[in-house]
Amino acid sequence: MHLHLNQVTHLYTCFALCVTTLLYNKSIALISHLQYYSLMDPVIDKWYFKNRFVVFAFLCAGPLALPLIWFHPRYSQNFKIITTAIIAIASYLLANAFIQSTKSILDSYQDVMKLM
Repeated sequence: MHLHLNQVTHLYTCFALCVTTLLYNKSIALISHLQYYSLMDPVIDKWYFKNRFVVFAFLCAGPLALPLIWFHPRYSQNFKIITTAIIAIASYLLANAFIQSTKSILDSYQDVMKLM
């Protein structure tokens, strides 16, 4: 069997078109599959589970933002425990610093009141 250059080019073009079509259809199926599951998982779109908001909540509310960590579906159990421990220690240290500064301010006011 002797093929001419035109026939070989035609066969190669048909083969390339079939492979491209197959890959395109598989990628479209994969993309639609991923989109379907992202729509089925409403947690992905929750604004309060975004890392930026969780950090902002900790900076504003401190340990009151811990439920955002514990209810977050993508954080591992170890991450939740370590984060809770760090926040608890930081809260304890900040509370002690606040108490000490308040006592210092009250002592200063009492000294000023004695002078008057």
